[in-house]
Amino acid sequence: MKKIVCFYFNYGKKCGYGHLSRCSVLNNLLKKSGINSHFLKIKNLDISYLKNFKLIAIKDLKKINLKKILIIDDYNVSSKEIKKLKKYFNFIILIDDLITKRT
Repeated sequence: MKKIVCFYFNYGKKCGYGHLSRCSVLNNLLKKSGINSHFLKIKNLDISYLKNFKLIAIKDLKKINLKKILIIDDYNVSSKEIKKLKKYFNFIILIDDLITKRT
């Protein structure tokens, strides 16, 4: 079965552009491998930085009958938001690069 990978990340003056950079690299690698990837537009963000990404809205995911993977790179995403997204995706990967005392 074919796959589609969606990215959701935050970026901007407050949080920086590291999430955008990291996900752009992954997006380019997926494109080279022939895997469709998109940016999942959830919040009202300035999309001018997302030139390398195709945009997709949640409502459009219902129409796609492919195995769907979501990669989240966002410090502020809550477990409540992730639970809401679970019904649209087969797999959800959360990138957490915050350094804590535990790590």
